[in-house]
Amino acid sequence: MDNPCLHIYTIEYVKSKCMRCNPTLFKGCNYMAKNKNHNNDKNASSDIDINNLTNQSLASEEVNLFASGDNSNENDSSKEIKTEVMTKAKKKKNAKDLLNKEEEASEAELKENENEKMAEKPLNKGKEHKKKKQKKPYEKTTFMHKMRVLGVLLVLGVFTGSGLGVWYFNVNLRSRVSYSDYDPTEYVFDTNKLLADKFNLTTKAERDSFKNYSGDIKPSDLKPEENLALAVHKATLADTFLFTGNGSSTASMMNITQSVYSLRRFDGTNYYFESISKGMLSIANLDHYVKGSNEVKIYKGTSISQKNANWNYSQTLTKNKYMDMTGSLPSGITPYIISAKTYNSVIVEYDEELDQYSFTFDLHPITSVLYYYKEMKRTGGLEADPEFKSIQYTAVMDSKWNLVYTEVFEEYDAIKLGLRNSLKGTIKIEYDFNCDVTPPTLKG
Repeated sequence: MDNPCLHIYTIEYVKSKCMRCNPTLFKGCNYMAKNKNHNNDKNASSDIDINNLTNQSLASEEVNLFASGDNSNENDSSKEIKTEVMTKAKKKKNAKDLLNKEEEASEAELKENENEKMAEKPLNKGKEHKKKKQKKPYEKTTFMHKMRVLGVLLVLGVFTGSGLGVWYFNVNLRSRVSYSDYDPTEYVFDTNKLLADKFNLTTKAERDSFKNYSGDIKPSDLKPEENLALAVHKATLADTFLFTGNGSSTASMMNITQSVYSLRRFDGTNYYFESISKGMLSIANLDHYVKGSNEVKIYKGTSISQKNANWNYSQTLTKNKYMDMTGSLPSGITPYIISAKTYNSVIVEYDEELDQYSFTFDLHPITSVLYYYKEMKRTGGLEADPEFKSIQYTAVMDSKWNLVYTEVFEEYDAIKLGLRNSLKGTIKIEYDFNCDVTPPTLKG
C-alpha cells in the first residue's frame, strides 16, 4: 500500500471509518492489508475481528497518531481523523476534570458541616448535656388558655366598660337554660294523694304510720315513680339516719377530676348536710338545720381533705332564703324531682335473692332538676347555672320500701373560672336508718 495506516482505532471507529464502509476516506489500512477481500467482497460481514483489534489496544479511547515513522505524508483524511479523535479525547478529559472538581467541592462542604456541628457541642465535655423535660401538653395548654381568657376579661373590663366586656359576660358566662320559666310544684309527685288512694291513709298521723306498714300491697303492684315516692316518704319518718355519698366530677377540656363527698345526718333533732369537693379547687360547706326551726346556719370548711374539714361559722339564713339558694332544706332525702312528668323511660329489676327492687330512670334534663340545679351551683362553686344533658338515676330499695342506695350518672355543662366546660359526674349514696349518729364539731 502507498500509505499504510499506523493508527490504533476503537472497534466502533474502525466500523465507521474503514475503506469498506467509506472507500474514499483512506488509501488503505492495516486491517485491509490483512483482509484483501474486505473492500471487494460486498457480501462480507460488517463485523470486525475483535481479537485482532484487541491485540492492538483497541479498548483505549485515545489515539496515538503515527506512533512511529515520518508523519509528513499524512493526507487530508488522516488530519481530519486526527482532529476528530483528539477533540473527543479532550472532551473526555475535561469531563473527568469537572467531575473531580465537583467531588472535591462536595468533600469540602461535608467537612465544613462536620466542623460546624463540632463547634455547637458544649465546650465542657465533662458535663452531660441534659434535655429539659417537656410539660404535659394539656397542662401547658390549660394554663395558657386560662391566662389568655383572664387577660381578655381584664382588658375588656378596663377599656370597654359596659361595651364588649358586658357582652362577653352576658353571652359566654351565663347559662343557656332558664329554669325560672318552670314551676317545680307542677312536676312534684303528690305522695299524699298516693297514700290516700292506695293505702287509705289521709291524715298526717296516718301517713306517718306508713313506716310500720305491713299490708297486702307490694312494690310489684305499683308504678316505679310511686314506689320511689313511698321510699322517700318512709325515709323522712326515720328516728335517725345517715346518708353517705362518694363520687367524682371530671372536666373533659381540662382533664381535671374533682372528688365529691356528701354526708347527711339526723340525730332526731338536728339535720346536718356536709358537701366537700376536693381537687384543683377545694370547696366545703356544712349546713345546720334544727327540726321545726325557721333558720339555717352555714359553716365554711378549712383544712379541707376529701372527707373532712374544720367547720367555722359563716352566716345564718332564713329558711326561705336558704331554699332560694340551695333548692331544699338539709332534711331533704333527694334533690331530684321524679314523677311521670320528669322521666323519659325507666327500667325495673327485681333481685329475688336479696328481695330488692331496682328502678333506673332516664330523667328529663330540666324538669327533674328544678331544685337540684341550685344545690349543684352552690356546692360546685359555679359561676352560672349548670346545663344538664343527661341524667341517669338508679334507686334500690327492699320490699318494705327502705332505700338501700341511689346512684346517679350525669353529663352537664358548667362555667368555672370564666371557662365553659363539659363535665361528667357520678355519686353513689348509701342509706342507713335508725342508727347511731355523731354530730360534727362546729366552731362559732
